[in-house]
Amino acid sequence: MLPGHPPEILAPAGDLECAVAAAEAGADAVYFGLSDFNARRRAGNIGFKELPGLVQKLHGMNVKAYLALNTDISQRELAEAARYYAFAKFAGVDALIVKDLCFAEFRRHLGEIPLHLSTQAAISSSSGAKFARQLGASRVILAREMSAEEIKSAASVEGIQVEIFVQGAMCFCISGRCLLSSWIGGRSGNRGLCASPCRMEWTDADSGGKSRPMSMKDLSLLEHIREISRIGVASLKIEGRLKNAEWVANAVRTVKTIRDSHFKAVNASQLGSYAGREMTDSFYLGKTDSLVADSSRPKSAEPPGGGTEDKPANSLTVAIEEKSAGKIAVRMTLLNHESARSLSSEVMVKRRDEGSKKNLILSQELLDSVGEKFKDISIEENSSFPEFLLSPSDFSRVQGTVAALLNKMSKEPKESLKFALPDELLEKIRRTVRRCEFRRGKFGFEEVRISAAQTKIFKGQEFDFKFIVECKSLAEAKSSAYALSGNFIIALPQVIYEKDIGQISSIIGFCTQNGIQLELNNLDEIPIAGELHAKWSAGPGLAVLNSFSVEVLRSHGACMATASPEADQTKLKELLDACELPLAVYVFGRPRLMQSRCGIGAGRRRISERRGLDLLVENENGFTILYPARPFRLELPGGTPAIFAADLVHSPDPAAEIRSWRSIPAGDFNFSRRLR
Repeated sequence: MLPGHPPEILAPAGDLECAVAAAEAGADAVYFGLSDFNARRRAGNIGFKELPGLVQKLHGMNVKAYLALNTDISQRELAEAARYYAFAKFAGVDALIVKDLCFAEFRRHLGEIPLHLSTQAAISSSSGAKFARQLGASRVILAREMSAEEIKSAASVEGIQVEIFVQGAMCFCISGRCLLSSWIGGRSGNRGLCASPCRMEWTDADSGGKSRPMSMKDLSLLEHIREISRIGVASLKIEGRLKNAEWVANAVRTVKTIRDSHFKAVNASQLGSYAGREMTDSFYLGKTDSLVADSSRPKSAEPPGGGTEDKPANSLTVAIEEKSAGKIAVRMTLLNHESARSLSSEVMVKRRDEGSKKNLILSQELLDSVGEKFKDISIEENSSFPEFLLSPSDFSRVQGTVAALLNKMSKEPKESLKFALPDELLEKIRRTVRRCEFRRGKFGFEEVRISAAQTKIFKGQEFDFKFIVECKSLAEAKSSAYALSGNFIIALPQVIYEKDIGQISSIIGFCTQNGIQLELNNLDEIPIAGELHAKWSAGPGLAVLNSFSVEVLRSHGACMATASPEADQTKLKELLDACELPLAVYVFGRPRLMQSRCGIGAGRRRISERRGLDLLVENENGFTILYPARPFRLELPGGTPAIFAADLVHSPDPAAEIRSWRSIPAGDFNFSRRLR
């Protein structure tokens, strides 16, 4: 940010109305998403046909337009994501907010658009800001759990702008690192469909008490805007792409008043009343407690702006036409009043005489079945038949057709984007590579992940696999090197902050001098490894879903990568077929489902939710770690072209599980279901 230049006010827009309202209220820039590849896929979002006109309108009001494409991209989605990139460039978008590294590769083929590295990328230090600059990004959106001093350090890096959230909801987990939503039910927060498990009620296994231990207060840094401006932050971001236009406009006016009126504080409590949650600035002040609370204010009766009227969303018209003797056509047309979209289907039935038959038009059973499954449905009939009796089987067919229409109506038709891509880019996306076979050891895998504390269990023993040892200090790295004198890899932490950079540099320097391979687990560590010429692989903290991201990691020094545990069977096969680097796939373990800087009590405990999902909660090195009590296991063919790995960091008996992992009761995460 230029000295003396006020920071930009960046407003959320879940739809076209919100975007215009934000601009009219005085926002300097507006961010929004299209139908896919954005972290708020449940918002109304902007249609393809609307985008060029919206950008033109915003530019006419001297407001910038930022498009969020900030989700993980699978191999099959690369071509579509590239079309989004090309279309955004055509529409004149001012910047793309991205998480997946594949967008850096798109720039080489499709021309430059300014890239803003999303908070989903979990950049949390000045070293991470340097990586964003190396990647070619013009801005980095910092992790929300950073303190003022940490933000100041990142903002001091030359050649890269810094953006932070100053108002809105917060995730319990560090952004971009949550696997809990997809673990529970195949809806990935990293792909824009978070099921909000941290807002759920959980039961403590010991006390039996019920609470919401992960439900965060809302973030509010409005009283710190003067200081935030002084430390070099370029953009003040408001969270809220699921809010209505009036709330967005009110939020923009509030932030603008504070920024422009000599930074005079105003009462911003009304911005949080929609959710009934307290507000907090604890992270900014360097505190990691008092961040979680059940809603302590009564929720507003309706959202700011007055809410919506109670109108039927759909109406069903049943038309009955006599075709021939005894043959009747029942045509059902479902109309959605909001979108003016209609769907129709026809069923041929036989008209019956009276007696133990069901009346189609007047049947309370049909009305009840529709009402139970689908709310706000009105049924009309345009037939001259006062009664229409059907056999039970024909009635069930009609009933099933109505249900199918309503289900189909609830799924918005996906717009398809027709935009030409260069042949060389398409060829690169579609290519497959010949992969070598990997050695399967005695126990069925090549790598085993353990903690530094677990090395003593295996000290002096010979195994035909590599150990990956999670180390948080130079002392742990040295002791691990002593205990495991054979083939092993030192894994660095998944999250680091400014205070950790010296320690991380020491570990990397030690490993480089002693010929020990490293595993990096966040973008902040990559510049340090590059400066010290370390040999490194990309671990679970840098897990990938597409080969373009692997290519970017390789260009920065990676010799190996790790497949995302959120890949289902199809996504994993497509990824393996396209990757040139060796790829690790975890076939057994208890993955780190959440990592939070927020403290929620001391010690180790077990919590469960109403469907029987059990999680273990640990406090570790200043973080709260959540992982499943029950492991997952993938049944992959022996010839799969990948490095099979097992994660035993949270195993109750790692030595025994190495030998018996194939028989331990386990699920398979997202492997056998379609990840959304």
